[in-house]
Amino acid sequence: MPIFQHSDYKAYVLERIEAMPKSGRGEFQKISQTLSMHSTRVSHIFRGDMHLTIEQAAGLCRYWGMAQVEAEYFLVLVQLARAGTEDTRKILKGQAQAIRARSKELVTRVPQDRVLTESEKGIFYSSWQYSATRLLTSIDEFQTLESLATRLEVTRERMREILDFLVETGLCVVKNERYQMGPKTTHLESNSPLIARHHANWRLKALSRHEKLSVRELAYTCPVSLNKKDQEALRELLVQTVQSFLKTVTASEPSDMVACLTIDWFEV
Repeated sequence: MPIFQHSDYKAYVLERIEAMPKSGRGEFQKISQTLSMHSTRVSHIFRGDMHLTIEQAAGLCRYWGMAQVEAEYFLVLVQLARAGTEDTRKILKGQAQAIRARSKELVTRVPQDRVLTESEKGIFYSSWQYSATRLLTSIDEFQTLESLATRLEVTRERMREILDFLVETGLCVVKNERYQMGPKTTHLESNSPLIARHHANWRLKALSRHEKLSVRELAYTCPVSLNKKDQEALRELLVQTVQSFLKTVTASEPSDMVACLTIDWFEV
């Protein structure tokens, strides 16, 4: 539910909670812990005549991982609800309209004609979470901040940081608060100084997965002794397997899951 469609912050909060799994059961309790308030008071605020303070509103923005422009709009709505004079309300309504207009510009501003800088590649390959998030946005089920944060088990604030980077670089695009894979791609050459980190990130992730592998997954480690000529033949076989793998993946539509293939074939 886009925040810019709301003129009342309480209505936005209640609608957002209702849209969560199990209608947001337990969300007031989590909010109360974040804001260091009793859950009963939180409930009274959003269902009654009490209001958040500006400090509490800022904490809620951080908890939900709101983008900067969304947080600015939310804070203005809180101030508008607390305003005591018509002059104050008029000024705040003008601020709200200006932020809504700016948000439309930001949403449609998608970089189209540039490649990732080395600095941006450094961020993207610093953690497997960036690549995983981008891939997940190709699936309808995982195109909101909430669903992505839940799926990857990260805070909303961390997911907001990841999504903002992906949108800024064109690796993802956002429409009506739904994220999708963007037109940009990124690739590391075999001699890139980032390649070791890229491999390590996903292999560490694979190791953490081993204890809960499902029947659909596979982990296989097989130290062997063999003749060098056979080693060369087996390497070529693996290369052909990777090429066949990529051909199948490229043609696999629509996406409904994300997986990772890691292969290590080395001399001891």
